[in-house]
Amino acid sequence: MRRLATLLMFMWLMAASCGAAEPPGRDDLSDPVFQRADLPEPVFLTAMAQDDKGLFWLGTQNGLFLWDGYRFHGVPVDPSRRDALADGFINVLHKDRQGRLWVGMAAGGLARLDPVTGKPVAVEIGPVGANHTNVLSMCDDVRDGLWVGTAAGLGHLGSDGVASGRGGASALEFAGQRVNA
Repeated sequence: MRRLATLLMFMWLMAASCGAAEPPGRDDLSDPVFQRADLPEPVFLTAMAQDDKGLFWLGTQNGLFLWDGYRFHGVPVDPSRRDALADGFINVLHKDRQGRLWVGMAAGGLARLDPVTGKPVAVEIGPVGANHTNVLSMCDDVRDGLWVGTAAGLGHLGSDGVASGRGGASALEFAGQRVNA
C-alpha cells in the first residue's frame, strides 16, 4: 500500500510538471502538450521525503532528486568527491525531528544533506568497513538520535549525528544481522 501511495504521488508530481502554458481551447484538445521531466531513464522511485521548506526529495535507483515545484534537480553521485553521494541507489530517505534529511544508500552507506548548501555529507555509522553498507531503514529515538538499520546490523547516531554506543555497546548493534525495519 505504501509503494502504491508513493507511486501515485510521483505520478501526480510528473503530471504537475507537464502543464501547458495556457489552457487548451476547443480546437486544441486533440493536440496535448507534454514536457519531459529531466530524470534518468528508467526511473524507479524507491523513497520520498518532504523537507521543512516543503520541497520534495525523491530517491531512485538512479540517484537523489529535488522537486522544487517547477523542475527536478539531481544531487551529484561520485564516490571520489566529499560533496557528492557515494552511491546512486537510494534505499531510504528520512527527515528527523530536528529537520535534517538523511539518505540511506544501497552501497554508499549513510549521508546527511547539509541544510545550508543542500550538499550531502557522509556519516560514519559504525566500525571501519561498515560505513559503505546497505542502509535499509531509519527511525528517530526519544533523545533526537537516529537508529539506522543496515545489512550489517543496527547502528545508532546521537542527537549530534555522530555514531554512538548504546549502554556501552558497540556502535553497530546486532552485528552481522540484517535489520530491515
